[in-house]
Amino acid sequence: MKQLLLWVTVILWLSPAIASADNIDQSQHNNIVVTPGTLHDYYHLKLRLQAGDYELSIPNRLRSPKYSEDNSYRFEDGGQFEIFIRKEIFPASLDTSVASEFIILRMPWTRSDMSESERSVQQKRKLFDRLKQLKQEPEASEDIVVEFNPYIAVLSGDPLKLKLTAPNIFFRQAWGQYINYIGPLKQEDHRR
Repeated sequence: MKQLLLWVTVILWLSPAIASADNIDQSQHNNIVVTPGTLHDYYHLKLRLQAGDYELSIPNRLRSPKYSEDNSYRFEDGGQFEIFIRKEIFPASLDTSVASEFIILRMPWTRSDMSESERSVQQKRKLFDRLKQLKQEPEASEDIVVEFNPYIAVLSGDPLKLKLTAPNIFFRQAWGQYINYIGPLKQEDHRR
């Protein structure tokens, strides 16, 4: 009985810490987070996507004329792919008036000569496959992290108000790998 009471006490004592950690993580959804960098700040956003929030391809008339007629949804060498996010799912602190209906969300390329490039491309493939699958699961969701640099202008700092300068954003990436969290890079992600 004493052991059970001890465990209940420990769980209750830890509960506020666990709850606050969850609250911190949940507060990052749909809030733009500024991550200071050496040369400039980076602007990240954690989005919870559902099937209706994005498209795998859109008609060419909705894309910039500089793109080719091939608008298929596919996974390219180096882990590149793109999806089209409906601009209304972004927070009010981001002016998306540069886009018509969609913002192109691109996964950057991973060079094959980079350290652990095969693992990084496999990680991107897993996300690509999950986003395809999610289109068939209306109630499911997937958390992703996007970066607005370099197509961003700061309109005000307090409160933070940003404006997209092009209809393009990127999945957060560093050293060829997709970074699926907000904030400064972790030491283990500093591979080259």
